[in-house]
Amino acid sequence: MVEYVIASAVLAFLLFFLVWPGSDLAPVWYFLDQLKVALQKFVYSLSTAF
Repeated sequence: MVEYVIASAVLAFLLFFLVWPGSDLAPVWYFLDQLKVALQKFVYSLSTAF
């Protein structure tokens, strides 16, 4: 069980705190930002009249 806790902690650290070179966001925050943009585009496409 200790191995799972350590592996999960390392994975969480990499996803939330590691910033790739050339980027200003960690992978999780980049994904959430892109998800927000996609949702805004989807809602905009639904709201336009045909």
